[in-house]
Amino acid sequence: MPRVENIGINVNRFCCETDEGSSTFDLCKSCGQEVDDDPLVFYDDLVPYNGDPVGEQGHATGVEHPPYAETDYECEVCGKALYDEDN
Repeated sequence: MPRVENIGINVNRFCCETDEGSSTFDLCKSCGQEVDDDPLVFYDDLVPYNGDPVGEQGHATGVEHPPYAETDYECEVCGKALYDEDN
C-alpha cells in the first residue's frame, strides 16, 4: 500500500488533455497509513512532479509499485528506506 497517487477531477482533466499520467509517491507503512486515514494529510509535502496540478482530492492509496527489495526507494515524506515489509 505505500505508493499513493495524486488524484482529483483537475488531475483527470490534465491526464486526458496531455496523455500524461499523474504523479505517484512511495511511502513507508507509517506515512502511508496517515495518508490512508486522511488523503489530504501530506497535501503540501507531496508536490506533483509530472506537470499535473495538485489534486483537490489528495492522494489515493494502494497503487501498484515494484518490489521494494529490488530497488532503492525511500519514503518521500520521512526518507526511510523502503523494503518488502513496507508493502
